[in-house]
Amino acid sequence: MPSSLYPTLLRKLPAALSYKLWKRYGRERQGQNFWYTTPIYGQSFTYGGVIGFSSDALFAKLNIFEEEAFGLVRYGLQTLWKDLHVIRVMDIGANNGQWMLKLNALDTRFSLTCFEPFPQLCSFLEALKQHNQLAKVEIYQLAVDERSAEQIIHYEPGATDTASMDPQFIESSNKRQFKTRTISVDDFCERSGLTPNLIKIDVELFEREVLAGAADVLARCRPIVIFESLHTSDPLMLAKHADIRMQMSGLDYELFRVSNQPSLHLTPGLNTDPSYCFNNFVAIPQSDICLFASLVGTD
Repeated sequence: MPSSLYPTLLRKLPAALSYKLWKRYGRERQGQNFWYTTPIYGQSFTYGGVIGFSSDALFAKLNIFEEEAFGLVRYGLQTLWKDLHVIRVMDIGANNGQWMLKLNALDTRFSLTCFEPFPQLCSFLEALKQHNQLAKVEIYQLAVDERSAEQIIHYEPGATDTASMDPQFIESSNKRQFKTRTISVDDFCERSGLTPNLIKIDVELFEREVLAGAADVLARCRPIVIFESLHTSDPLMLAKHADIRMQMSGLDYELFRVSNQPSLHLTPGLNTDPSYCFNNFVAIPQSDICLFASLVGTD
């Protein structure tokens, strides 16, 4: 496979040396895809990234990536989704395809609709899909917002995983931006007929807007929603958190922080983790909370 030998060799070296050599290697290869083979839950997958856009994917450990969230997904497979023939997922902020591969490693019933605004990463995701022969994956070069229009993506070079449509999220003087088309969850599902069972959101402080544009789907389809929310003391960000609580309460959803130490655990509320160890939250329809009751407790 093209561009696979050197990354594979680097992954076997000590981390400090590997990082130094990888940085040197990438200087002349910006925008090129790279590949290597990695295990996920006992299965072998092809993974990689785009130099200059997701270079750090060389050092990814997908077996432990956001494992608390995937522990919750496993629980859903045993309860809420156990009788479904197809489990439809909207992956909002697909980035480098981590959720795409891990969900397929967990269960072949998952059917993913992925949204990623970076054109370089969208091309990579299409190649990732082909290399791993993932038939039930669709990829759209779109950002997801409260409404269908255009938005500005703000990012630091080499750090697309922290890109945001919130201009305050990135304070670096090296910040760059580009314009992208957007679509709301409600508009996309109305046009496509998609009825999601799970919505994953990773949009760096733009969760409120994504959820506002999903009100009809949340009311009608009642999917589980897993989203990231970082700890903050910024009054504007705290106001966004308060809006999310109000939005989801109005739709008869309950919010929980997800952790897995010492075991899978749900803490009620939208109380962010100051240690940044557990940043994933889940919104569960009140009608389904009984299925997750054994996981719920307090810190």
